[in-house]
Amino acid sequence: MQDELAKTGKPFVGCASAAARIAMDKMSTKLSAARAGVPTLPACVLNQLDQEPPLGLPAVVKPIHEGSSVGVHICSTRQRWDEAMRTVAAERERHPLRTYMVERAALGARELTVGWLDGQTLPIVEIKASVEFYDYEAKYTRDDTKYVVSPDLPSGLTQQIQRLASCIAKELGTRHLSRIDFMLDRDGLPWLLEVNTLPGFTSHSLLPMAALSVGLDFPMLTSHLVQLALRDAT
Repeated sequence: MQDELAKTGKPFVGCASAAARIAMDKMSTKLSAARAGVPTLPACVLNQLDQEPPLGLPAVVKPIHEGSSVGVHICSTRQRWDEAMRTVAAERERHPLRTYMVERAALGARELTVGWLDGQTLPIVEIKASVEFYDYEAKYTRDDTKYVVSPDLPSGLTQQIQRLASCIAKELGTRHLSRIDFMLDRDGLPWLLEVNTLPGFTSHSLLPMAALSVGLDFPMLTSHLVQLALRDAT
C-alpha cells in the first residue's frame, strides 16, 4: 500500500514500505536490533525436522510474518512443545508459505509497550493480561486486560526502555508513529519483542492511550498524524 501511495504522490500516515517490510519480519527486526544495540531474546527459524527444541525450553513458537499474536504457541513443557509442532504442521498444510521461528521464552515477564510519535517516545504502558499471554482475544475482544500507564519501574529503567525504543525506531526508519513492545524479565532486563509500524486505533489500543496521558486526545492525535503526513508528502 505504501508503494502504491508513493507512486501517486498521495500523502499517507506512517513509514514507507521498506521499514514496514522489515518490521513485519520478526527475524529481520532482530537483525536490525542487533545493529542498533537493542537486546532481543535468542531466536532461530524453526526447522520441523529438529527432534528437540533448538533453544531448549521454555520457548515461544510463532510465525515470522504475522501480527496480533496469530499462531503463537507458548511451550513451557515438552508436552506443549510436541502439541505446538503438531499444530504448526497442520497450519503449514493450509498455509505452505508460512514460516515459523523459535524464541527463548521469558516466562513471568512483564509486558511493556512504548508509543513513538514523530521522533518522541510516549509514556510506557504495561499490559496485564488475565490469560497466559497477550493473545488475539486479549488484544481485541476481552475486557479484562488491564493497562497501566507509566508503571512503577526501577530507577532509570523507564528512560532506558524509551531510549531503546527510539534506537530501533530510528534503525528501522519508522515515520510518524510506531509502537515498540518489550518484555521485562524477572531479572529486570528489557528485551525487544517487536515493532508495529502502524499500531491499532481501537478502544483497546495502546498508542492512543499513551498519547491521551500527555494531553493528546483522539481527535487531536488523528489531526496531528494528518498534519505529519501532509508535511512529509513527496
